[in-house]
Amino acid sequence: MIEVDGFMRHRSPDALINPDTLAWVRQQGGYSQADMARKAQTHPDNYREWEQGEARPTMSQFYRLAHGVHRPVTFFFLFRAPGVRALPS
Repeated sequence: MIEVDGFMRHRSPDALINPDTLAWVRQQGGYSQADMARKAQTHPDNYREWEQGEARPTMSQFYRLAHGVHRPVTFFFLFRAPGVRALPS
C-alpha cells in the first residue's frame, strides 16, 4: 500500500514486460523516451529504468502506454522484439 493525499491506497502490480520490446516499440514508432513517459504518465527517468530493465511499470502505467502507442498489450510480453534474432550459440 502507498499513501496518496493522506489515504492508504493499493499500488497496482508491476507489468512483467520485456524491456527490449518496449525499446523496439518506441524506436519503431518514432517516439522519444520523454514521449513514452508522457503516454504512461510518469517521469522520463522512470521510463528509462523500464527500458534498461532496472524497474517495471505498474499495470496502470503499462495500459496507458500500450493504449497511447496503439499496440495490443500482449505485444509487450513477447520473448523477443520482432526482427531481433537470437545470437548463434
